[in-house]
Amino acid sequence: MCKLKFGCVYGFAHDENGCKLCACRTKPCPPRCKMRCEDGYVRDKEGCELCICKIKRCPPVCANYCPFGRVYINGCPTCTCKGPGDGDPLDWIR
Repeated sequence: MCKLKFGCVYGFAHDENGCKLCACRTKPCPPRCKMRCEDGYVRDKEGCELCICKIKRCPPVCANYCPFGRVYINGCPTCTCKGPGDGDPLDWIR
């Protein structure tokens, strides 16, 4: 539990993931960015959102060869290969 008894003038600071810290911001955050970022915004050291989009980090992909391309989930490639024709996935040996 945070031991700050009074609210912070500019609100509580947040970490880079947006979680509230038991510390006060030293300045107000800039106005919200109007740019749309699918994965959210980069935050400064006090947790204020900057007008810079976060880069999506996808897990590593298997080394299997996919002649018809890979199946994507949430914008990231998977180890599952697409099949010929209608794009039905084939779960190939990984």
